[in-house]
Order: sequence, then C-alpha cells, then structure tokens
Amino acid sequence: MFVLFNLFHSFHLDRLLYSGQLLDVYPLHSLMLTGLLLLFYLLFYLVARELDINTRLKQENQFLHMQTAQYEALRSAIDEIRRARHDLRHHCPVRPGGAGGLGGAVPLPGPGRRQRPRRRTEPVYSK
Repeated sequence: MFVLFNLFHSFHLDRLLYSGQLLDVYPLHSLMLTGLLLLFYLLFYLVARELDINTRLKQENQFLHMQTAQYEALRSAIDEIRRARHDLRHHCPVRPGGAGGLGGAVPLPGPGRRQRPRRRTEPVYSK
C-alpha cells in the first residue's frame, strides 16, 4: 500500500515541488504512514497473542499427558494390589498352627470380618 502510494507520487513529485502542492499532499501522506504503522502494530499484537495462546495450550496439553500417565500408573498399581489381595484371599485361606497350637485352622480376617482381640501379656493391676 505504501509502495503504491510512493510510486504514484514519484511521477508527480517534480510537478508538486514546483507548484507548491506538496503541502496539500503532506497530511494525507502522514495519515497513510500512521495508519500503516498502526496496522503493523495490530498485526504484531495478533501474532503475539496467538503465540501466547499456543504456548498455553501446549503447556496444558503436556500437563494433561503427565496427569494421564500418572493416572495409568496409579490404576495399574491398584489393579496389582487387587490381584494380590484376591490371590491371598483365595489361595491362602487358612493359617497353620492356629487354635492354640493344636493344628487347627483359623480363617484370615477379610473385609467385613473382625479380628480377634489380642491377649494382654502384662498383668493388669486393679486399684
């Protein structure tokens, strides 16, 4: 736009200098340069804003990927613990040597079952 304006006025510059009409064109020329400068500022602002938005989106995407990886690791750990509990509950259902050492079997406490209270080994003194 600025180049076209200069090319148009380069033909008429000699005539304008000698006729005194350059002062009539100067305000138009100044307004056009100011408008062009404002246009460049606007374009620079829009590009900077888009770069900022893209940077934020990349950071958020990276955070979501890290969060997903952490969630998957936690889920696999929970599944592994669940399998271990299942194996413990179903493959080892009794403790040997329970019931006072007579060789009887005492079931393991599971979910919803209460454990037997422990016996005190120290003497209890009453006042």
